[in-house]
Amino acid sequence: MKRVLKFVFAALGYRVQATGRVPRQLLDPVPLRTIEFDDIVCRHMFEFG
Repeated sequence: MKRVLKFVFAALGYRVQATGRVPRQLLDPVPLRTIEFDDIVCRHMFEFG
C-alpha cells in the first residue's frame, strides 16, 4: 500500500519521505491547510497547461 501511495504522489509531483522527528510546529493543527481536489487541479493546470 505504501508503494502505491508513493507512486501516486510521485506521479503528481510530490516526494514522500519519512523523518525521524516531527517539529512541534507541525503537530499544531491550526496552521495546517487541507489540500483539496481544486488545489491539485490548479497546480496541474499551472504546471502543464
